[in-house]
Amino acid sequence: VFYYDETVLTAIRYDSFKITFSMKEGGHWDDPLVNLGRPLITNLRMDPFERQTGDVNRQYAERKTWVLVGDGGLALNLGELATSVQERTGIVLLVMNDGGYGILRNLQDADYGGHRCFADLHTPRFADLAAAMAMGYHRVGSLDGLDAVLAAAAANPAGATLVEFDMHAIGPTARPFTGPPLGRG
Repeated sequence: VFYYDETVLTAIRYDSFKITFSMKEGGHWDDPLVNLGRPLITNLRMDPFERQTGDVNRQYAERKTWVLVGDGGLALNLGELATSVQERTGIVLLVMNDGGYGILRNLQDADYGGHRCFADLHTPRFADLAAAMAMGYHRVGSLDGLDAVLAAAAANPAGATLVEFDMHAIGPTARPFTGPPLGRG
């Protein structure tokens, strides 16, 4: 779908997304058409009335996005930490640190009798990593006092906060997580 203002292409729609190149300055039909410095991308399934315009990071600076990730999965995206701080995303990164790919360990234990390969990783010292990226940092070594740690992370004005859950100190989960059911057997 193409959107025009008379003969000027102002936006296109592709699947669930509308990409807007220019818009009316005040939102009224007789306002001047203003070219945007960069396209505004709207997911119409999440924002069907297109109420979100402008810089999301500035409008929602007080809101936090909470992300749960394992230390192995995070290792694949370490470069994104700098971007999350630079863009002041306010993200709170909850890192389950068990020294590797815990889910792969659990799968390999269940399927191969404990024979493991490529599941144990050299992981960084997350306190040092957070400091190097100018992120807020908290360590959880026990679930006692967890509410206070999460409240402090939520209140942290830093561009991003890393909360490390030391799974060796906390202990194993009640049942090893091996991912969603795969229809085995």
